[in-house]
Amino acid sequence: MQTKLIFSNITAENVEDVQRSTNDTFKIGMWFLSKVIEGHQFEIYGSFESADATMKFAHEHHGITSYRGAPEFDDGMDELLEALKSQ
Repeated sequence: MQTKLIFSNITAENVEDVQRSTNDTFKIGMWFLSKVIEGHQFEIYGSFESADATMKFAHEHHGITSYRGAPEFDDGMDELLEALKSQ
């Protein structure tokens, strides 16, 4: 089973999908952490005020110690948005 943790900021493109999936209010510019399992099951954590706060949460609650840059996350974000839309 493949699991990905992806952190991203809230944009005009994803704000509605994230809010609908969490029943929470996110503002553009806030950050969130998503845990995607096999591209279908997911959990969203947040909101966070900064990327640093998101990374700190990922480390403290999920044991994450290293991060990859944006190019590696592009496919993961597509999976997350598809999973959000299918809810």
